[in-house]
Amino acid sequence: MKATLRYLAGIAGPNGFGSNSTAEHARNARVTMNAVHPGIVKTRIINKGLITDSLFFIASNLLKSTSQGASTTCYVALSPKTEGVSGKYFTDCNESKCSRLANDELEAQKLWNNTHALLQKRLHLAAI
Repeated sequence: MKATLRYLAGIAGPNGFGSNSTAEHARNARVTMNAVHPGIVKTRIINKGLITDSLFFIASNLLKSTSQGASTTCYVALSPKTEGVSGKYFTDCNESKCSRLANDELEAQKLWNNTHALLQKRLHLAAI
């Protein structure tokens, strides 16, 4: 399951790719879906080392804390202002514009088809 989630996060990318198309598919199931970008968050996921520590030190004023990085996700999930909102892209607790590629319906359909096939294969789902 973790590999599936990493794959989905990797193909969706940081620009909300496919969020509108995916939300359209989910509307029939009364589910809302949005894409959120946490920003560049200072975490310790990467092992400590001279290069990593140096980069963190240099960029420390530009990086968000984990709490700041989580704020947009929490806002979209919990705010009454976003209730019923679906297929949107959020950064810094605000609705934002997606990249041109993210709004490409043909590419979004390819993403949906590939994701659907992957989930059927991995999770043995009959239909989504």
